[in-house]
Amino acid sequence: MKIIITVFLLILTILPFSKNRSWVFRMPLYLSLQVLVISLIYLVYCIITLSDYYDWFYLVILLFVLVIQLKRILGFALDFKRQVPDYDPLKFSSNTFSLISYNVYQDNEKYDVVVAYLKSVNSDILLLMEVDDVWAQKLKP
Repeated sequence: MKIIITVFLLILTILPFSKNRSWVFRMPLYLSLQVLVISLIYLVYCIITLSDYYDWFYLVILLFVLVIQLKRILGFALDFKRQVPDYDPLKFSSNTFSLISYNVYQDNEKYDVVVAYLKSVNSDILLLMEVDDVWAQKLKP
């Protein structure tokens, strides 16, 4: 049983290294945190139940999986570079338009606050999500 779990975690770790763009190869990237946690728990289990020579082999593979997954996660978590520059209205010409996408959250009852905010931004295009009949009435102004 140890070999099956260890190989499965190893496969989930090395599949994204493939240059293939299929979802089968890319999906494990989105499971990195889960694979890391499961590998860590399983590593502790393997250490506790250490009994024969092959268990050391599983430990080495699990350590490899942990290092790769941790490097993957920290690569995203520690990348604090700003991706989008600050908005400066003076840099844009008159050929631009503004768009706002806003989720009103259907159970939210702070209608006046939302309406005041939407009026203050004065966007050219407004996309609203979770608008029910009550919100539609309150947003008419």
